[in-house]
Amino acid sequence: MLIDALKNSNYEALVATSGAIALKIATSEIPDLILLDVMMPEMDGYEVCTKLKANAITKKIPVIFITSRGDEECEAKGLERGAVDYIIKPISPPIVQARVKPHLELKLAYEELERKNAALKEAATLHDDVDHILRHDLKTPLNGIINCSMILMDKFEPNPQQKKFISGIESLGYEMLDMINRSLDLYKMETGTYSYQPKKVDILQIVNREHILPFSLMRKKTTR
Repeated sequence: MLIDALKNSNYEALVATSGAIALKIATSEIPDLILLDVMMPEMDGYEVCTKLKANAITKKIPVIFITSRGDEECEAKGLERGAVDYIIKPISPPIVQARVKPHLELKLAYEELERKNAALKEAATLHDDVDHILRHDLKTPLNGIINCSMILMDKFEPNPQQKKFISGIESLGYEMLDMINRSLDLYKMETGTYSYQPKKVDILQIVNREHILPFSLMRKKTTR
């Protein structure tokens, strides 16, 4: 009778004649919704529903009980076991269709939402990983630039103009390195991995570095 009630609604129905068979079909086929009779031999509908909700594979499948008992105690017992709705016998095809359709739509919408959430989490994780790697990868060549400017200043004898340019390169390098370090600290704070570790610094070196004028390259305008 249930199959006849649903056959014109483009649903594919799988039939089980016992609770044990229903559990086997549910775990292998993973249906979108289960219509479950309450009164069955050997294993009643409440026990089947409890086993369905205890299984990670089937626990999210909505269950609608089919029963001839319409009392509150019976309904409350089914809802406590994880059922989402009740259909009272004798069944009416329009009622069955009206009860089944919204629960199927809700189930499919929930699955789509889960897929989108998983995709968003994956994208966010990938973005954070790329951002974190990029910050670390930038520090290596930047340290090389700063070290090269210091070597040029210490090992060679640049003239005043060259010193100005070399000092400007070093100043901008430290400025960019400081921005990267702050960005790394912010990333650690956001992810809960930041560890405050105070250390001694040469305040004179910091003050002198702050007073270095930023350097710029200018090209003289020419006319032909």
